Amino acid sequence: ESVCFRHDPRLQWPSLQYFTREQVDTIYSNVQCPVCLIMAEDGWPFGSRERESVSNLLRPVHIKTLPGSHHFHADNDEAEAVFREVIAFLER
Repeated sequence: ESVCFRHDPRLQWPSLQYFTREQVDTIYSNVQCPVCLIMAEDGWPFGSRERESVSNLLRPVHIKTLPGSHHFHADNDEAEAVFREVIAFLER
């Protein structure tokens, strides 16, 4: 037996809708539940100012930066660490 991973190729099409920074900030600032913010060291290329802005708007109660890339939650080597952080957040 073998495994074949598939995805919808439409996921790679350009988006028809992109949010402006102001729209994203408005969405983030209206989040009213506890937030867990887990970032990858080599993840999406956000500058320190953007990370600080997101953190200030979301007001996460659990923040962690872990080794890994943008898809660290799906990487065999890093997924367990992500899982442990999510469980720690949920058990608060």
